[in-house]
Amino acid sequence: MLIGDYGHIPNHSDYLDRHPDGDWQGENVIKVGEGRFWGHPLGVMSVSEWEAQLRAEYNRGLDPADWKGIRPRDNGSPFTRGLVEFFDMAAVAEKVFDHRSSDPL
Repeated sequence: MLIGDYGHIPNHSDYLDRHPDGDWQGENVIKVGEGRFWGHPLGVMSVSEWEAQLRAEYNRGLDPADWKGIRPRDNGSPFTRGLVEFFDMAAVAEKVFDHRSSDPL
């Protein structure tokens, strides 16, 4: 992943069930340095810090018995879905260009 690439760090899959009007379904981020990702409105943080923020927003206003934490990434946690999901925009643009170039109008 290169600086400037972007991705999405998802919250728990049932976030909207718990917070129907919530704004923290996940965070769109841009890589700005080694292990550092910018997202609005909180600025630059690590993936772990973004996950902690999303977890806090998930748990906000809930009974502590309903709180969810972050489980390790290698156990299939719905919170991180294994890894942060990133897109190779250059590869996508290349495929779009190739498709448009080969499609007669």
